Amino acid sequence: MSSTEFEFIPGGLSGRRYMIHLKNEDEVCLHALSILQADLLPCYLPAQLSSDHEQLIFDLADCIPLQELNGNDLHYVRRHGAALLRDFLLEIVHSLHFAMDLNGLVYSRDNLFYNRKTRKLVCIYLPLLSRLWGKTALLSGCDEHGMDTLLQFGYEKKWITSSAMDRLYAFFRSDDERSAEAFIRDDLIEESRSLPSPIRILLFLWFILFLSYLFCSVFIEHSFSGTIWAAAPGFLFFFNTASMITVLLLHMDRNKQEHKMTSEEKEKRRKSRNARMLFPGNEVQETMLPHFSFASCPVQFIGLSSECDLPNNFTMWTHRLIIGRDADMCDYCIDHASLALIHAEFSHDDSGFYIEPLQEGKGTFRNRQRLAAHEKAYLQDGDIVGMGDLEFKTHFVHTATKKKEQVSTAD
Repeated sequence: MSSTEFEFIPGGLSGRRYMIHLKNEDEVCLHALSILQADLLPCYLPAQLSSDHEQLIFDLADCIPLQELNGNDLHYVRRHGAALLRDFLLEIVHSLHFAMDLNGLVYSRDNLFYNRKTRKLVCIYLPLLSRLWGKTALLSGCDEHGMDTLLQFGYEKKWITSSAMDRLYAFFRSDDERSAEAFIRDDLIEESRSLPSPIRILLFLWFILFLSYLFCSVFIEHSFSGTIWAAAPGFLFFFNTASMITVLLLHMDRNKQEHKMTSEEKEKRRKSRNARMLFPGNEVQETMLPHFSFASCPVQFIGLSSECDLPNNFTMWTHRLIIGRDADMCDYCIDHASLALIHAEFSHDDSGFYIEPLQEGKGTFRNRQRLAAHEKAYLQDGDIVGMGDLEFKTHFVHTATKKKEQVSTAD
């Protein structure tokens, strides 16, 4: 399947729109699915096929990028931003019931829009970006760094905090839809407040005390003049004020420490979740999904030496890769008698890349040492991975980004 061009048309007779040029019938069929699903779900940008079926058009007539809002639209979004973002995330989770794989989201800061008609936030969904293997769509398919990028406007406007998203990502990783929905619906806004409810209650009580001090202190001082009780109102007021200031300072210090820890965790997650797995071969390239030039984190290859494998020698796969002889159950099918139907899984987490055997009989090896079933074996550059009678050499290729990330390949 050839690469797809993604074009923004700023204006003209048809108005502002995004346009995708379709290369073949497969892309037409897949994007027709995008149209049907986008009409059902309010969190996706409406799409339509052109009359000649050569273009997929996302009409922006009623949808505005959040960065370009003005006037009444800007006022409404500022006022209800947290609720809009909560509803958007709820719809994203609900879309899993329609088999909408979260890999199909276009994770880009510029691709989050406000729909004037529905008064909801919407983004772009493309089936060609998703896995499309007929499997159940899972929350764990979410690209966490990509989602951070998509919601960047919300972070800047304080609609949501990194700590709140970290709690949500924990539910995503465990594919716990029920808990994720409950957290988004009931706790997300509260978790994202700059001041939690207990501190806001204390501030309210301090304000009541302040009003009481203003209206009652003169009367008490006059009535108890010359006694120790005359100084009581002032003492209580200043003691409570000092306590309130101390609580606020401690809260600010805690927020600062949590923000630092969250930033470090996001950077660690960014390196992990942006990784791409590559396998050589031309046959699989035609059946697996291509990489899109408009994705949020395009991969460009830089070899460890001047001799570099060209990108078109590899097929890309995100997050994980299941290998075996069963073409229906595996992401990468190798028709070899020494492999099991579902043999092993390549994947990665915060600790790095690993291979995990999914069966016991046929044998999976790291540096010719047999691995137990369902045991994660983390890989280093140059490790020899054995599956049955086959062997692969692990090689890491750095990507051309400001902060270098790693891409796992099997030679």
